[in-house]
Amino acid sequence: MDPKVKNYLCNIEQLAEEVLTEKQQIIDFDKKRQSNHESLAKLTKKKKLLENNRKIWLCLGDFFMKVESKKAVELIKTDQKQFDSEIKNLNTSIKKKSQEIFKLQGKANLVAGFNLKPIDQNITRPLKLDK
Repeated sequence: MDPKVKNYLCNIEQLAEEVLTEKQQIIDFDKKRQSNHESLAKLTKKKKLLENNRKIWLCLGDFFMKVESKKAVELIKTDQKQFDSEIKNLNTSIKKKSQEIFKLQGKANLVAGFNLKPIDQNITRPLKLDK
C-alpha cells in the first residue's frame, strides 16, 4: 500500500476513533448528570431534611460520606456544573474533529455552515418589541 494512502487512512481512522470515544464520554457524563438531577429533586422535595440540615449519606465516586443536607445539595450542584462544562467541551472537540475528518476527505464545504453559535439573550433582549 502506498505510504501516503496509509497515512491518510490512519489519520481519518484516528480522528474517527477519538470522536467515538468522546461521544461515549458524553453519554457517561450525561448518565451521571441525570442521576445528580434526580438526587437534587429528591432532596428538594424533602423539606424537613433541608430545614433541619440533617446529615445524609452521599455517594461520591466509590465511597460514601455523611454530610449535612445543605452541603450535599451544594456539592451536587457544583458537580452538575462540572458535568455541563465537560459535556460542552467534548461537544466542541467533536465538532472540530468532525470538521478535520471532512477536510481530509475533501468535503470541507459541506460543514461550513455548522459552526453557528446561538445568540445570547443579552443581545436579543433589546430587539424584542413591547406588546
